[in-house]
Amino acid sequence: MHTCLALERSLRNETIGYNKQNREQYLSSQAFALYRAANDDLENTLGIKLSEDELLYIMDMLEDK
Repeated sequence: MHTCLALERSLRNETIGYNKQNREQYLSSQAFALYRAANDDLENTLGIKLSEDELLYIMDMLEDK
């Protein structure tokens, strides 16, 4: 569900902020590099790119705690 709303926000040029303490840890992780690569594929295929903050929220929901 979040991904659908994230795509809609991207199309509308709306932003969302990820302000959790684990932000820097996520950004420097190998897992985030995979999310970023998938985001590049999304951009190449659909012409839509999710923001870094959207990716962080998706990662936060999907990664093991």
